Amino acid sequence: MATNYPQEVYIEYSPAFKKQTTFGTALNANLLTKSIRANVKAISPQHAEKLFRDCSTEFLQSKITLAKWGTIDLEFEATPQLAGGWAAFAMGQDSSSGTDPLTHQLNMITGRDLPVTTLRIGFNDGVDVGWIVKDVAVNSISFSARAGFDSTISCAVSLITGDWTAGASTSWAACYSTTPSTLFSAAGSMVLNGVDYWTAPSTFRSVTCALSNNIPIEAGFAGGSISPTRWVRAGVRGYTFALQLDGSDTSANALATLCRANNLAGTSVANTLWKFGTSGNTFAVNIPAGILSYAGTPQGFLPESQGETGVLNMQVQGVKEPAGGATEPLNFTAVIPTSEQAAAYLVAS
Repeated sequence: MATNYPQEVYIEYSPAFKKQTTFGTALNANLLTKSIRANVKAISPQHAEKLFRDCSTEFLQSKITLAKWGTIDLEFEATPQLAGGWAAFAMGQDSSSGTDPLTHQLNMITGRDLPVTTLRIGFNDGVDVGWIVKDVAVNSISFSARAGFDSTISCAVSLITGDWTAGASTSWAACYSTTPSTLFSAAGSMVLNGVDYWTAPSTFRSVTCALSNNIPIEAGFAGGSISPTRWVRAGVRGYTFALQLDGSDTSANALATLCRANNLAGTSVANTLWKFGTSGNTFAVNIPAGILSYAGTPQGFLPESQGETGVLNMQVQGVKEPAGGATEPLNFTAVIPTSEQAAAYLVAS
């Protein structure tokens, strides 16, 4: 169902981003100690049902539910803490180090099973008890930002869930409140092939990074189970890293030359890094080895309202580095102060 007042939807969650100990067993409600007010695009409990009609074929005789699950699509303005937590569930692996701030290295899992968590979703109106939603897995996550009137980092998350049950209270956890990151935040950087193009931010327009686990719905069910018994990633996950820079009389022209290499097939680059946040509180997207090429329309002009500026549209496709190098084509790093995150993400409840 679409929500009539999406900005008023509360999502109660574990701020430590704890995962369920076992699939099918929800987190204890006392772990859901924070809420975010998210732009929930859609909340949709799903049921696969079969109808049985009588011999006349006109009247319903009975029906049975064969499978049930749910989907939730939400969007919020990201901070490194929120970005790191949801990215950990999307990637499925977290290696933490340090003390204050704590560094989270988020790598793609090599196994198939995805970690799951529990949420409570509803309206903080003093009447609604909301829904307790368990076995919540991240199907896809994306981060995007664009220079202009609103350059905050937007995070969109697509979730696949297990069972939904009614909540038990009309009270809701306190709202998570902090200043979201922006495209040109103090600790920002955009490194391509060893050059940090953040030194001339006026040339930088937009960036998008997206990762999809491509969760196959039917794989979540086993035998005669009505509810899913696990969520797994697809054999091939998808990801996109794209950016747009000014293309006229700027340092971005050097990137255009790289994109034209090998008959427009692009060329290998290293140290592809997008970072946002403030000192000691950052989130970074890293592609250790990749191929830089044009994306979509290679070169064009922004509309008149944006100054008819010439732009370059580029993308980086990650590749596995040679033996001895990184094995991940894409990974994330969150550096979080202990005041916001004192333990590793994905710790079991």
